[in-house]
Amino acid sequence: MNKHLKGFSVVELLVIVVIVGLVGAGGYVVYNRNHNKKPVTLNAPVNNNAPAGSTQSIDEITANDQNEEDSIDAQHANTDQSAAQSTNGAASNIGGAYDESSL
Repeated sequence: MNKHLKGFSVVELLVIVVIVGLVGAGGYVVYNRNHNKKPVTLNAPVNNNAPAGSTQSIDEITANDQNEEDSIDAQHANTDQSAAQSTNGAASNIGGAYDESSL
């Protein structure tokens, strides 16, 4: 038997095919993720009487955004307040390790 055979074994070729397939599948996923995005649209209502980009339309969008932020801030403030009220006794629940009178 000739011990000086040249070339690749079947296992080596199979490993190369698997690696190429994995790289191709990863590239396919990334390509589809980046090319199937929906276009970005403006969620704020725009006054049809004001031309796009005018000061009036920008002011209306800014006012709408401010109103939405204020309502979100109010919701978070209420949530934070109720959470703080429910945990005011936390220091007394740790077995007396914290005592304000000793300060």
